[in-house]
Amino acid sequence: MGKYELNFVLAKISNMKKTLLLETYGSVENIYSNIERQKENHYLNYIWTELEASIYIKTEELNDMIFKNDMRYCFYNEDLYPPFLKDIEEPPFMLFYKGEIKRVQCSTNISIIGSRKCSNYGEEITKQIIKGLNGYDINIISGGARGIDSIAHNVSLKEGLYTTAILGCGLDLIYPKENKTLYEEISKRGCVISEFMPGTPPYKINFPRRNRIISGLSKLVVIVEAAERSGTLITANYALLQGKDVMAVPGSYYWKQSRGCNDIIRDGAYIYTGINDILELVGIDKKINDCGKNNKINLNKSFLMKFIEDRPIHINEIINKSNIDIKVLYELLFEMQLAEEIICLAGDYYVKKI
Repeated sequence: MGKYELNFVLAKISNMKKTLLLETYGSVENIYSNIERQKENHYLNYIWTELEASIYIKTEELNDMIFKNDMRYCFYNEDLYPPFLKDIEEPPFMLFYKGEIKRVQCSTNISIIGSRKCSNYGEEITKQIIKGLNGYDINIISGGARGIDSIAHNVSLKEGLYTTAILGCGLDLIYPKENKTLYEEISKRGCVISEFMPGTPPYKINFPRRNRIISGLSKLVVIVEAAERSGTLITANYALLQGKDVMAVPGSYYWKQSRGCNDIIRDGAYIYTGINDILELVGIDKKINDCGKNNKINLNKSFLMKFIEDRPIHINEIINKSNIDIKVLYELLFEMQLAEEIICLAGDYYVKKI
C-alpha cells in the first residue's frame, strides 16, 4: 500500500477529478508531492486545498475494513486496472476487488444479464448459453443480483468458466444476502468488483452506475430477459453509448419478461438464436484447448512448476523465463490455483503450495 493512497480515496473531491489527477500525474504519490506548488494555481486551488486536508484524515478504519475483508484495490493509472474502462464516460478512479482481476483483461468478456424475476424460459436459455461457451476463453460478467445474474454466475462456476460480479454496494456487504456463498465462490474462482467504498449500502442509485461498468468491461452484452422498463435496459443503453455490441433473446409477445428484449431487437440489437451467434459476433473460433498449439514450448503444469518453487516469483519473471503466451499462462496459473498446487500472493507473486 503506497503512501497517501487511502487519504486520496477519502479526499473530498469528485471521482472524475481524481481520475483526471491520476491521468495527469501518474500516481498518488506524485499528486501529493505537487500540492505545495499547485496551490498557487488559483483556478484549481480548492482541489489542492482538499488534498492537503486529506493528509490528516484518519485512514485506520478504512484500512481495517480492507484488511479484514481480504480486499484489494487498484487505481486508474495502474496496470491491473482494466484498460477497457478507461474508454467509457466517467471511468471509476479506482476499483475494489476480491479475486483474480488480471483475468478480466486477458479473456473475452461477455455480459449475461436479465430480469431479477426470471421465468423458467430465461433460466434455461441462460444455462444453454453458458454451457455452450464452456471450453472457450470467456469471462462471464454479470451484476450478482437475483434471477438471471445469479444463474449466470452459478452455471459459470459449475462449468469451470471464469466469472466476474460487478456490485452496486461495498464489497464487505452481501446483497442480496442469499448470495453470500456465491460471492465467496466467485472471489475464489473469479473476481468480485465494486467502485463503491467498503460500507456503502446497496442504494438504488448505485445500480445504474454499476451498469456502466458491466457494459464497459464487455465486448458483448447479452440480455436474456427484460421487461419494458427493466433496469437491465440501462446496461443496454450504456453499451450502445460505449460502442459495444448488444444481443437479446427473443420471447413471446405475451411474456412481460421478454417485451424489453423484443423492443431492442426491433431497434437493431442482434438476435440470439443459438450459441454460434455469440461466437461469430465476438470472433471466437478456437477453444482453450486449442490455444497455443503453435507455441514451441510444452504448455503444461509440470513445465511451469520448474519456475514456481518455495520462493515467491513475480509474474513478470515467470513470463520472461517460460516464454508462454500471457493469456495461456494466466489460464494455467488459474487452473493450478484451483487445484491448490500454487498460491497467488499480493503483488502478483506466485509460490508453490506446501
